[in-house]
Amino acid sequence: MSSRRRIRVAVVLFSLSLVLLDQLWTTQAQSTVQQAPSKTRVTIDNPRTPKEKVTDYSQEAFVIEQLKTTYRFEKDGTGQRDMNIRVRVQSEAGLERFGQLVFGYSAANEKLDLEFVRVRKADGTAVSASESDVQDLSAPVAREAPIYTDLRQKHVTVPGLRPGDVLEYRAVWHVHTALAPNHFWLAHDFVTADVIVLDEGLEVNIPRDSKVKLKTEAGFEPSINEQAERRVYNWKHTNLKRDESDDKEKEKRIDESAGSLLMKRLVQRRKSSYAVARPKKIRLRRSTSL
Repeated sequence: MSSRRRIRVAVVLFSLSLVLLDQLWTTQAQSTVQQAPSKTRVTIDNPRTPKEKVTDYSQEAFVIEQLKTTYRFEKDGTGQRDMNIRVRVQSEAGLERFGQLVFGYSAANEKLDLEFVRVRKADGTAVSASESDVQDLSAPVAREAPIYTDLRQKHVTVPGLRPGDVLEYRAVWHVHTALAPNHFWLAHDFVTADVIVLDEGLEVNIPRDSKVKLKTEAGFEPSINEQAERRVYNWKHTNLKRDESDDKEKEKRIDESAGSLLMKRLVQRRKSSYAVARPKKIRLRRSTSL
């Protein structure tokens, strides 16, 4: 066999070897691909945060959105009580309750100032009560018992109040003459029954060095803040569920002459019996209602 033929045969054999190797590699690659484990897709869903349930109060006759009562006492027994309230009136029944406001006070030792009585409309406008909307009258009990002639009431006809409006008012009782010199006291009840209250607060501000006695329900203790010459007690409360049960016994305890700002039906309350006196012994007790 000549050398040229040997080279040709060698080239042919080498080409055949390359073809066989290529087929072998292709077969191995396909086998590898077929045997490769399939990837499993894992989807992790972010847990959804449960939405807070929003209580619907649209069927309530009215909702007290904010109620703040502040007492300030001085060592000589004088002081003042400040009440600021915002109420959303939602029906004719609510209008019946708040169409006329009655504020009681004792002319012998108190002066009552109505800082404002106004109605806020849905369009943002406001209607304020004027002096002509206010009457200063003797309390009904004074007509039957002349000994109580010092008890008086201010009646306010709320102008332009309609369902859907927000009523705001502020009243301040100034105690210019102490019933018992150098002594002060109070009792306060929080709303807990047939009225929805979203935000209620009580603040009692007294001289820091006064010796006081405090009585309150267990678990309803106040926060205490001591300033330079004052000590301030604060309570926060809400009433988000209405209880329509009738409690005549508590209604009997309400003294209309003490300056009720809400109607008599608002008097079922959770009691935070806060009483302060100087000295420690509480000699008298005056019930004050909202």
